[in-house]
Amino acid sequence: GGNAIGLAADVCVRADVERMVAEAEARIGPVDVLVSNVGGGKRLSILEIHEDEWERMLRLNLTSAYLCCWAVLARMVPRRRGSIGLVASIAGRSTSVFQGAHYTASKAGLLGLSRHLAREMAAHGIRVNAAAPGPTATERILTSVPIERQRQTAAEIPLGRLGTPEEQAAAILFLASDAASYITGATLDVNGGGLMI
Repeated sequence: GGNAIGLAADVCVRADVERMVAEAEARIGPVDVLVSNVGGGKRLSILEIHEDEWERMLRLNLTSAYLCCWAVLARMVPRRRGSIGLVASIAGRSTSVFQGAHYTASKAGLLGLSRHLAREMAAHGIRVNAAAPGPTATERILTSVPIERQRQTAAEIPLGRLGTPEEQAAAILFLASDAASYITGATLDVNGGGLMI
């Protein structure tokens, strides 16, 4: 029942992000909600992660979120409203079962960014939260992780299965909604009990 548009952009490039946000506002109006859901990784030992790979992962998972936040906050602050949700990972709370140390570090950085922005932006009426998904049955996981590894991971989760993309989306939707109007600076763990803190 809603309206949607698709815009292509490299969210690791500031000029692309600025163009994307400006075009979105020109076509559908002010951006009141940002969900930064960029991610990817490689399962590498720390000894296999060279500096260029480390920097690529941080740029993909962390710098992209900073650039998107920067672009929308410049517009949200004068309007004194908005909600931002950063999609981190259980890796940011603990370690990754499918990725390397550079992925874990970048997702931990997202959690720090969300808390800092929540404190800084609260006075402007803007909420910032994060979600920390556990292992999720995305197309990428289903096609790149051996089935036996998927089963082993699922068996270690108290609810006994991987999450679904729809379950992750529901958590983000809640954080962005008016139902979460008094929640900011929080991280919502969506991991089937895989990490309890």
